[in-house]
Amino acid sequence: PFVKSIYGGARQLLDAFDPGGKGTFTRVVLVQYPRAGVYTVGFVTSEVHVDMPLCTELVRSRMVFFPTTPNPTSGWLAIVPERDVLELDLSIEEGVKLIVSGGIVTPEAFAARIGRFKAGGAESAAPR
Repeated sequence: PFVKSIYGGARQLLDAFDPGGKGTFTRVVLVQYPRAGVYTVGFVTSEVHVDMPLCTELVRSRMVFFPTTPNPTSGWLAIVPERDVLELDLSIEEGVKLIVSGGIVTPEAFAARIGRFKAGGAESAAPR
């Protein structure tokens, strides 16, 4: 029973990282957290757009999962305004390697690729 429960959880996690699987992480993103100027790597968990009340307006938002290092099976989910989601030029596999290794394993040309992110769906050379 113990092995079966571990296998089931591991299988679900692997399925989440599988580009063809259901519940797929669709993109690797950056979000400023825990403060402005510091970025956390996350994964968009769905393409569903959520309109969240923010002050007096509805803001189009995305669901983003932020895994912990070195164990990406734990983490937290946040609903982040689209304008604050910075899309990275990284594959899901590269994002997972970055998280699991604690930044020791970085994708090739990472510094150059991080400058080509998309913020809020529009091309951008720097964060807003």
